[in-house]
Amino acid sequence: MWDFDHVSKAIAAALDPVGEGISVFAVSPASFNPPALVVGRPETVELDNPAFSVDLVNLAVLAFVGIGEDQQLGELLRRARDTLAADRSLGGQVRTCRTIRFRNWAIMNISGADYLKAELLLEVWA
Repeated sequence: MWDFDHVSKAIAAALDPVGEGISVFAVSPASFNPPALVVGRPETVELDNPAFSVDLVNLAVLAFVGIGEDQQLGELLRRARDTLAADRSLGGQVRTCRTIRFRNWAIMNISGADYLKAELLLEVWA
């Protein structure tokens, strides 16, 4: 059954070994320094799909780097995808976590600082 706190912490813990110097957050912090990965809020939660107490959740992991670091952003997304694909159960915390796509490249302002960001979309069966 879906529980944001539980799943976001499991995703963040699974992403922790993505690389030295990369901050990983289970929830959006007020501010941070890039490079960073932030577990986003769910976009959709399909309840009891395909069975009672099994929920299908779509959410994104947001990857942030400095402006002009397009190559680093692509590498950060690939490393996050590969790290999550290595253990689809997130250490036994979910039924499965599948990386779906990269999307939404943009410049985003957070606490007065501009960052380059993109998203890794996940499909989680919890």
